[in-house]
Amino acid sequence: MRKLLITNLSLVSRSSFRGVSVHVRYLNDLHGTIGSALALHLQSLRGDAVLLHYAPHRLVWWLCILRWLTIPWNSRLILADVLFEKPRNDARGRIVAMFLSVLWRRVDLFINHMRDVDQLKMHYGISKARCRFTEFKINPQSRACLATGATSGQYVFSGGRSRRDFTTFCHAMKDLPWPGIIVMPRPSEASYHDTYLDESAVPGNVQVLWESRSNDTWMNSILDAKLVVVAITADCINAAGTSVYLSAMGLGKCVIATECPGTRGILTDGEQAILVKSGDPGELRSAICRAWEDESLRTRIAECGLAYAINLGDEAAMVQRFVDIVLDHSGWLKESNGQ
Repeated sequence: MRKLLITNLSLVSRSSFRGVSVHVRYLNDLHGTIGSALALHLQSLRGDAVLLHYAPHRLVWWLCILRWLTIPWNSRLILADVLFEKPRNDARGRIVAMFLSVLWRRVDLFINHMRDVDQLKMHYGISKARCRFTEFKINPQSRACLATGATSGQYVFSGGRSRRDFTTFCHAMKDLPWPGIIVMPRPSEASYHDTYLDESAVPGNVQVLWESRSNDTWMNSILDAKLVVVAITADCINAAGTSVYLSAMGLGKCVIATECPGTRGILTDGEQAILVKSGDPGELRSAICRAWEDESLRTRIAECGLAYAINLGDEAAMVQRFVDIVLDHSGWLKESNGQ
């Protein structure tokens, strides 16, 4: 029997379904409104699975509410790359977390770019059984630069959007003899992703740039850097930093990254990257000094990271991994094989 898969990922239609007969219905105009959620929900009642990637939170919440109100339903709801946030540590935060925990029960599976999901169980009751890990992808701009080779660079780069700990980076760089560059996201995105910069903490050897709309600023800054630092805040419970460190690896750069959900159990310290504790400027400073002064260490880390990033493939490869997870989770492969 032909299956109906509803998704907001256009590349799904070009993926392999391993012999399973699947019709893909692509939705490209999803908004965080009850009207958009209702339209999606009505379609899902006639479908077999819904795969949403990086969908607006409000859309997902409305969809979960509708799934509570219309029981039973046949379609599986699978969410990929949800940006979970740690609840506030007050009465309001606990109430919101309890409410979201109820909503998340109507999601069948979460596809994450992190292996460490203990915080999801602690705050939202999402068990490991309802989570699947898959790797992210290499940035297409990094792939385009592979053939040209990367320059050695003359500064330490730090940048990105989500949960960046630029304060620790600034404290680590203070009084070092080498320059640093921070590429800040646009103000609206910085606020949305809880990334802030205390300008009073920026030392004289660190320059602050602002991200352009085309992302050229941070990509070019990575390309001309000697080291790339991805510093993530201690309260992060999502895979923040993954895109930047993979882009840097794809450009042949030595990466220093915080041990966090986006790296824990995925990267090995001293192999694909140098891993440091969150919020520890002393340890980060030591790692920067070692990598800057030890060319053999820097080269070895960069080569290992490059091989790792290339092996992940592009967005189409990542979407294929999503599809494979859907096929496995739904049992469609077993049905197709008559098992």
